[in-house]
Amino acid sequence: MLWLILILAVFVNADDTEIRQAEQKLETLFSEEVPKGAENTNCGGIEGELDDSCYECYMCEDKKLKLYKTVAKQLTLKSVDCKTVTTVCCVPQQDLGTRSGDGTCGKKILDHVISVKGKRQSKSTVRSVLYGEYPWRAWIYRKEQYGDSKVLCAGTLVGDRNEVVMTSASCLQGLSPADISVSFIKDNSDVIDVRSIITHPSYKPSEKHEHDVALVVLSRAQRAPGWTAPVCLPASPPMPATTCITISDNNSYISTVVPLPKKCESFNIRSALGQICAVTPLDDYVPEKGAALLCQDELRQTDEVYFAAGIALTTSESVTTYTAVHQYYDWITDRVNEIASN
Repeated sequence: MLWLILILAVFVNADDTEIRQAEQKLETLFSEEVPKGAENTNCGGIEGELDDSCYECYMCEDKKLKLYKTVAKQLTLKSVDCKTVTTVCCVPQQDLGTRSGDGTCGKKILDHVISVKGKRQSKSTVRSVLYGEYPWRAWIYRKEQYGDSKVLCAGTLVGDRNEVVMTSASCLQGLSPADISVSFIKDNSDVIDVRSIITHPSYKPSEKHEHDVALVVLSRAQRAPGWTAPVCLPASPPMPATTCITISDNNSYISTVVPLPKKCESFNIRSALGQICAVTPLDDYVPEKGAALLCQDELRQTDEVYFAAGIALTTSESVTTYTAVHQYYDWITDRVNEIASN
């Protein structure tokens, strides 16, 4: 019998209440202790051989298990009274790209792009990125009492209802929902009002870029364009040496490489502060603040699916600090679900 610290992610085709009940059931089974003096000590625990990897467990009928190349290993969970036996299927966390990928998120538009003000877009350079090509891109504007609005930072659409934009908390510091608007084309003539801003509870302006993540909730009176779509959210960090992309403020494509964590630490970029880093070519474009670090999970069988691994914060010596989105996966998805239910 091997006792493990497991992150339990149970996904079934049911509503949120049933999902929570299933999660609670598994948590109870994993945490039950055999009462002192109990006659049958073979109950109350986990049966099954696993290695030292950290595993994530699902109900075995979950369709998401089919997305991974790794063959799931089974664990049998017995209640302390031997009356309940549950089998769950587990895969290593390093083989998981997302806990939310349902086939609709993170898909780049390849066959066509939107028209802007009735005109077909064209690439001005080989590395130009067209509006709508990555349909989760957004920009946050500060409303000005006089004159034009200005872009504060980029954002990324998350959640299947297309009403939540993820960005950095530092971008929105000191601002209220009435102060900002959002556009999915970099044009302040086509903006959507904001009904709330949700900043991560651990973020403090005095502690620069620690836990630097916030959610902007769009007005329901103004719909996001029909061509928009959410990015996928990662449950684990990108693997070292992964090539990802991000985009500059002039809409240019930038290739980045995720280095070993020790490289990030040498630039005072620390996982404990909710951060990761990526390296761009020397003297290349600089990622736009708030832009997503877009990575693909090469271990998944599905292709051309992008995950927002980071939120661009600052760049120094070709190294960009990003908020590590995987560290806030639960917080983001919980908030998105709450917003959808209200």
